Amino acid sequence: MKRKNLIYFLNTLKIWHNKLINIKNQNLKNDYLKNINLPDLMDRAAQEEDFNIKLININRNYKVIKIIERTIKKIKYKKFGYCENCLIEINIKRLKANPIAKFCIKCIKKM
Repeated sequence: MKRKNLIYFLNTLKIWHNKLINIKNQNLKNDYLKNINLPDLMDRAAQEEDFNIKLININRNYKVIKIIERTIKKIKYKKFGYCENCLIEINIKRLKANPIAKFCIKCIKKM
């Protein structure tokens, strides 16, 4: 892969990483773990459902942050852009659509 493409993907991943870190920090500041006892059962159920959805999103963002960090390491060790299954180069269009892609289209279809 050309150097300018690697720089493009590194910058894209860093921007994405920083956005997710900011969201994570903002969620921690909002203190979602605050326990508010609402007298109405429906209000309490709605609050708990909102809390569960927020936890799912926080967990998803945490996982994506870890994947982005691994992908940045791949760029630094010149292993970025290759399918982890068949070791061929992943199409640049696929990487632009999903910079954290691990597999080429052929291997994804086989799975």
